[in-house]
Amino acid sequence: MLMDVVNLRRGAIGGAWSALLVCALLVAAAPAAHGQYTGTLRIFVIEPDSRWDYDEGGEQIHQAFLDFAMVQSLNITSGATAEYSLTWDASDNGWTSITPDNIEVAAGVYDGFGVQQDAFPPYGYYFVAYYCDASATATPGVPGANDTTGGFTHSVLCEEASTTDCENCPGVSHDLGEIVQSGDYAFSYVALVKDVNSEAEERVEVDYNMPFRPDCFFDGGYQVAPGDQGEEVFRPLIEAAGAREGNDVDVVVRMDQSGDDAYDIVVRIGHAVAANADPAAPTTLSGPSGGEADEDLTFEASETDTEGDDLYYQFDWGDGKGSSDWLGPYSSGATCSADHAYPAEATYGVTVRTKDVYGAVSDWSDPLEVEIGGTVCCNVRGDTNGDGVGPDIADLVHLTSYMFQPPSPPPAHECPPGSGYYPETDSNGDGVAPDIADLVHLTSYMFQPPSPELVPCP
Repeated sequence: MLMDVVNLRRGAIGGAWSALLVCALLVAAAPAAHGQYTGTLRIFVIEPDSRWDYDEGGEQIHQAFLDFAMVQSLNITSGATAEYSLTWDASDNGWTSITPDNIEVAAGVYDGFGVQQDAFPPYGYYFVAYYCDASATATPGVPGANDTTGGFTHSVLCEEASTTDCENCPGVSHDLGEIVQSGDYAFSYVALVKDVNSEAEERVEVDYNMPFRPDCFFDGGYQVAPGDQGEEVFRPLIEAAGAREGNDVDVVVRMDQSGDDAYDIVVRIGHAVAANADPAAPTTLSGPSGGEADEDLTFEASETDTEGDDLYYQFDWGDGKGSSDWLGPYSSGATCSADHAYPAEATYGVTVRTKDVYGAVSDWSDPLEVEIGGTVCCNVRGDTNGDGVGPDIADLVHLTSYMFQPPSPPPAHECPPGSGYYPETDSNGDGVAPDIADLVHLTSYMFQPPSPELVPCP
């Protein structure tokens, strides 16, 4: 029976496909423009937990294709990047009940030189395959990048052709989902459910000449798996696709909700260069050099991104309590500020790093030392010049000069910085310093025994 179906199908399409294949082979033989990458960007909009179920068994369809947010021809010079942005509005495209926790985009970069493949070997369901050279996925607020770890040259993208009334499709969906969840590969997939989506139908019927359901097209048809063949078949095909030496392209994608049903999507592609450069560790980190325990201290950092991307900042306070949340995003070059209170007297090292809107993270900055408590705010009451000796005549001269002979050296250790309070000069410990009462107290302490004691430093 299957052979009869195959023969009928081949007879119906034979003439048209023969002509198409001649054109495809001519295209494949044409030399590429020097230094140019020509191809196509496809941005798939996906609903991970689909509104559709398989009629067979009533299982939910996952990673269901909703729409092409963009199908864009590419022509990118070697060493250059190209950026594409759009707003995809679900309601404008006929979709309702879209929620930001159940929407995803996949960006696939397909080369422009077709290669003849068979969608159902050896029966001759020929189509022209345009291989996917790089891919990345994103959800709202969580960007994605093409992944070359694990021995892969790029992230592999599978387009699964299926229908709601397909008996074997739930098994394929389960197996592909298990592979994604395992994290073993840089791999993602989209379910092209052709009987509920006209764009999906066109993609699988016209572009892939789908003879069977389910049918998995890995990387634009570089590898094909018709039917429910299981993980033991899918995994080697994914590995083969991931090891393919394709064109030198890279891609990143981000997605942000901009309205009730609207999502801003940005894709950046690099040819023979990274699509997104890692941000630099902040070179500007400032804040107080000291303070008291449980006192809020303010620190500031800034950095300019080479690509002008907005940046997030994360501070590590150096107190073993972990890092701050990612703060931002801030415009490139803008200043981020954050407050932190230290729990105990010690010396701490504050560091900061940046993350751009595509998720690339910088190294940590050089540390800024902060001394909390102890000798930072107050060495000894009456040590007004801060030399660690005293109180002695030099401290009395220093305090007198400061009060009556301006301009004069300021007292040592303003604490907290900017407060106008100098604990060492507060000889009588009344919390106000310096004033005439402190000068009288210090003079009495030094020259009129028995004299009042100096209040210990906090």
